[in-house]
Amino acid sequence: MMAWIDVENAHTNDVITYKVPLIKFEDYKEVIFDISNLNKKDLEILKLAIDTSKNTWYTDIELFYTELESKIVPN
Repeated sequence: MMAWIDVENAHTNDVITYKVPLIKFEDYKEVIFDISNLNKKDLEILKLAIDTSKNTWYTDIELFYTELESKIVPN
């Protein structure tokens, strides 16, 4: 099963989509992705998107969606 994670930078409006294996999806309460296939640069971008500190607030996970759904799930 696969999932897609969209990371957006609000300053540049750039969106990067990562396609990763979905390990666990439990009714929007717990979602586990396998990010082992991401390279070092992509891991850093994903870390920025997850980081909630003030200096990185402009980069976030815009949305993710999975093969389990027919609709897009906003973050």
